Amino acid sequence: MGTELRLADTKHLEFHGDSYRFTLRRGKERIRKKLATDSLSQAIKMRDLFMATGSWHSENFVRQGQEFRKLVDAEPPGEEYPIGHLYETIVTGIEEGHGPDDAVMFSRGYEGEAPLLHKLEEWHSDKRKGPLKDRTKADHRTALVRLVAWMKSKRLAPFASDVTAKIAEAYLDHLVDTRVHPRTGNKALSSIRSMWNFMRVNPNPWARLNMDETNTNDKKERGFKDEEILALLNGPADHTMQAVMRIGAFTGARLDDIFKLKLSDVKGNVYWLVNSKRRGPITKRPVPIHSSILATVEELCRGRGQDEYVIAEGDATGLGRHPFHGILKTVSNLSPQNGS
Repeated sequence: MGTELRLADTKHLEFHGDSYRFTLRRGKERIRKKLATDSLSQAIKMRDLFMATGSWHSENFVRQGQEFRKLVDAEPPGEEYPIGHLYETIVTGIEEGHGPDDAVMFSRGYEGEAPLLHKLEEWHSDKRKGPLKDRTKADHRTALVRLVAWMKSKRLAPFASDVTAKIAEAYLDHLVDTRVHPRTGNKALSSIRSMWNFMRVNPNPWARLNMDETNTNDKKERGFKDEEILALLNGPADHTMQAVMRIGAFTGARLDDIFKLKLSDVKGNVYWLVNSKRRGPITKRPVPIHSSILATVEELCRGRGQDEYVIAEGDATGLGRHPFHGILKTVSNLSPQNGS
């Protein structure tokens, strides 16, 4: 397990024992699955598949469809009971046992199509463009996983042939409606457009799609005024959100870093926080626990195991739906001096 990989590459992945495992926390729910592989690239592929489709089986069913097609094509003509007659029975069995989405994946694999996440691997392995930086690969992967997840929410199969110009425009509208920053959105659209070019899809439905950046009004971050901090801390946030705001204000840590804190990272009166802003190897930096929140941290840690998270409820990916998301994002950028 190499420490040269960036934090983004191992999100939701932990090396535990002799293999990787996937861990996702949504409120009180925790999804944990042993991935039975010591290959980080394979673990990333499995993670991305689940994040995009909600299924661990989709890739297996694509492969099974491909293998079944090979058996059908290799069968000599004139068989009394050709194996191809089993196709409908197999598809029906998958649909009844695993759901219609996995049945579609088997059928499309049988028809010779590869899902978008498979095409991503082909693209990154293409030697004609030269080696890609890990950061670039991660950006491509993030853009595609989010596109496939959106396609699933619209009951669309994750294949390039299902994306028409109308579907591409609908995804652009989705980025605008969910208030994705234009620069972030255009970066994602550029990744998607480049992959469609690699697949030689003509016409490319993403060819002229961009988010308008002309009205973007970026504001520089600033420390909160005393009355603003009081309004936040005296507001209706629940116990967990109160703890997150205070830890953010007194550490300057990002939300992702706060939610990755485990009890094993709290030693004495010091946090050991992942230094996610730093380029290069993943490191942790010691941050003293301010006396004003020492009692809060002790309460969060009381009676729980070293492998458990300090913030027991909520996770960074789920905060986008929380009404305090914008507030928390700003508070987490405050320095200890601004928060004191």
